[in-house]
Amino acid sequence: MTRPGMAEFITRFDGVIPNDMYTLPIEEQRRLYRSLPAVFPYERPAGVAVRDIAVPAGGSTLPVRCYLPAGAAKSGALCYARGDGFCLGSLDTHDTVAAELASRTGRITIFPDVRLAPEHKFPAAVQDLRRMIEMLAAEPAAFGVTPGPIGLVGDSSGANLVVANCLLARDRGGPPICCHGLVSPVLDLSRWLGGGEDAPILSAGEMAYYAGCYVNRTEELLDPLVSPLRSARLHDLPPVTILATELDSLRADAVEYATRLIAAGARVELVVEPGLVHAPLRARRLCPDAARAWDDFCRSVGRLMDRAG
Repeated sequence: MTRPGMAEFITRFDGVIPNDMYTLPIEEQRRLYRSLPAVFPYERPAGVAVRDIAVPAGGSTLPVRCYLPAGAAKSGALCYARGDGFCLGSLDTHDTVAAELASRTGRITIFPDVRLAPEHKFPAAVQDLRRMIEMLAAEPAAFGVTPGPIGLVGDSSGANLVVANCLLARDRGGPPICCHGLVSPVLDLSRWLGGGEDAPILSAGEMAYYAGCYVNRTEELLDPLVSPLRSARLHDLPPVTILATELDSLRADAVEYATRLIAAGARVELVVEPGLVHAPLRARRLCPDAARAWDDFCRSVGRLMDRAG
């Protein structure tokens, strides 16, 4: 059973994003997806200053949006990765989510506009996020911060990029990640090849489509940086807080990741919210439970950052 307000959210979402949207040309998919902020409008929290910059990355430049909340801790920062099926989003589609993350954690938050598939396939987005982390560690003043802890936060496909970068930081000697936060993470893209479970606002067909768009060839779906639950070793990862939802076909990824990290000795906080659908951040105005879950998640991320220094 859905929580109050969630049924209206699903109806409005489905009115913009049809179940077969993934069968449309990619530019039409992006047009529909990028209309969501107008359908579910939010304002940036008061007191959050925003600055757009561009940083060098891979012989080109990477657009980056920086959020500085009033009274923010100047030491260290959060880096946010959006959830958009690896293919659809922009800085504007998740602008207010990143702004609220900054406001509610009290931490400067950096939001890189990572490259999109299918034009830029794996590992382009992973590399973009890693470049952002490296720059935060090496040149924090460019982002208005002083040296300090770096935390990563991502939802859905963005959570996949976050976990991939935690693995890279561990295996390549840094930069160190002090904590990570995941909302409705997708951590095994390979399981959608043979079909899967439909859920509200998230079909098995679209999961298979976007997984295929992300990789260059099917074999890459087993890469530990694409499907960490299939082939990655999950030892020595930083503390994590995870928000999963009951009515989400990706709930299993969140639970398995949490279980395996606990077994490996990591500090883990997992919340599975009843009656909520996949990545319910856009529902936070319609559904009080979605708003509370997001607020709780941000507070948990803030506590992890505070413990790191």
